[in-house]
Amino acid sequence: MLIIGVVLMVPGVPGPGLLLIFLGLSVLAVDFVWAHRAKTYMKTKGDMVMKKLRGQPPSDPPVKKV
Repeated sequence: MLIIGVVLMVPGVPGPGLLLIFLGLSVLAVDFVWAHRAKTYMKTKGDMVMKKLRGQPPSDPPVKKV
């Protein structure tokens, strides 16, 4: 899914590239920490973009638990 998502992100190729990348990371996040971190990063950045588009003030970034 990740590879297909990257291919669909190439200009001129129609398709939901970011969606497939997010779904692929969700599947891999069950077993791999790096995929979980990447998925969390994408979700956080996506939430920030949506808040900016809606005109809502940005909230503080989530506190990282150690």
